[in-house]
Amino acid sequence: MHADSRITRMLAAAVVVCLLLSNWSQAGLVTGSPVGVFTTNDSSKDNVLTQASPSFVADLTTYATFTSQVHSLLGVVNNFESDFEHQDASSPDGVHGDIALPYAMVGRKANGANGTVLYKFVVENGYKTGVGGTITANMYFRHEPDTQHGDNAWIGVSTTADVAANFSGIDNDIDFARVTMSDLFTGGFATFTGVANLSVPEGVSEFYVAFSDVYASNFSSARLAITSLSVDANLVAAVPEPGCIMLIAIGGALALLRR
Repeated sequence: MHADSRITRMLAAAVVVCLLLSNWSQAGLVTGSPVGVFTTNDSSKDNVLTQASPSFVADLTTYATFTSQVHSLLGVVNNFESDFEHQDASSPDGVHGDIALPYAMVGRKANGANGTVLYKFVVENGYKTGVGGTITANMYFRHEPDTQHGDNAWIGVSTTADVAANFSGIDNDIDFARVTMSDLFTGGFATFTGVANLSVPEGVSEFYVAFSDVYASNFSSARLAITSLSVDANLVAAVPEPGCIMLIAIGGALALLRR
């Protein structure tokens, strides 16, 4: 009886260890050192997806509600800077009025500071993303997209976000599956717009959606706008790694043989 009890305790411990390792392996650990306002350490800005609420819709109605959902902003000084703009009904835009309000716009300043917005999504404990999740965004570009300009204006998704010095990593990270304005452009001034469709990464407990414009010119210029963003995830129960399943099965078999 004593041996059976010991095996049972060992089996229970193995289950706990395996589940912890399984959750840790899915964590999508962030590397690099956060700089300035661009950080992935502030969990209060994480957008949590749960089995009960696996969907997300960006709130662009005001600057305050927008920033409450955005994990990190780059290109903002005292809330407003020329490489980041936010417009809503309280402050209509007389220059870029062809963009539907409200919207957030990014660009790149002549001094090299990139305009980037990063959303971080975290899945509730015990779950991971399944197949079939979608990310949809309505985009606008303030220039006729071409290989020089539109290829540098994009929205993308990744399971990691490497916050590198000068933030060049976020813009050039090959891990981001991205759609550019050149991909979406259909021609004509009134159609510098497009709907970007991306897939939610499968089998992870967190992921990132970023939109950025790294276009550089002789003057500060925000160029890429997002007018809507929605995420519809399919969450499934996280299961132990195959090795853990084998360990648990062996433990169970040993327990039966001891009887």
